[in-house]
Amino acid sequence: MPALLTLPSASHASLTFLIQKTRAITDLRIWAGVSTSSFLLAYVLSPRGTRHPYLLWTSLLVASSGLTDYVLRPERAKTIAAARQTRKKEKGGKMEASYEVLGDSHSEGTNASDEAEEDVNGEELRSAVEGFRLSQMIRLALAGTGFAMSLVGIWGDGA
Repeated sequence: MPALLTLPSASHASLTFLIQKTRAITDLRIWAGVSTSSFLLAYVLSPRGTRHPYLLWTSLLVASSGLTDYVLRPERAKTIAAARQTRKKEKGGKMEASYEVLGDSHSEGTNASDEAEEDVNGEELRSAVEGFRLSQMIRLALAGTGFAMSLVGIWGDGA
């Protein structure tokens, strides 16, 4: 992810980050769902005397790793939204001043790519990338703990 921050413009980095984030989250949620359902199914289908609680704990940890984005998203969304509101207010003041000085300037064309680049703030992008990295570290810790617990549980079943 740090390589995203070295792209030539914030709009390119933002688009790339959005595509990678969407694809990563989709894939991770699919695999978390498959893992959770397989551990729960193993628990439900095992005979009553041989049901081990590690299957439930493992499925809980894997499911929680798939839900880290739902838990961490509201706080990040609030800070990003507040920064955007502040920037829009600042832009609004600048735009009013430019109309007073220049008058109505509909004859000059505006470039859509310039507007798109203005909408993306590098600081917001950096904070979004760092927040995504944090959520991935938390996800890794939860899923890794679940994986270790399942290995110990399977080893215990075989011994």
